[in-house]
Amino acid sequence: MPPVTAADIRGLLNFKYRQDINREADRATGQQFVRFIQATKGDGATINGITLKPHDVLMWMTGSSEIPAVGFHKLIDIEFGLEERVNTCALCVTLKHLTPMAEDPVLYFTDRLIKSSMFCAM
Repeated sequence: MPPVTAADIRGLLNFKYRQDINREADRATGQQFVRFIQATKGDGATINGITLKPHDVLMWMTGSSEIPAVGFHKLIDIEFGLEERVNTCALCVTLKHLTPMAEDPVLYFTDRLIKSSMFCAM
């Protein structure tokens, strides 16, 4: 199997922006999440000596570091809420809003992924 790419992951995402006052903040956070995914391509995103590649992001969201030969049973829903959650069985990630000027999305999401139970530094 060829390695998972950032483009592969982007193609698996289904952003579910709310239709209310939160829509713009949802979109901004979604763009920041895509920026984080893009940062993992090539040599990967390295923070504090730990390098993340696209397969690490896929593992965090799905529990699998590879895309199954027949694909996943659905796209990965990216939702927005007050706290972050990842449900690997339901293929659903809930992101909280980031403050655009206050937080570096690559640093923020890398930190969240490294601190998750799905991460194993090799």
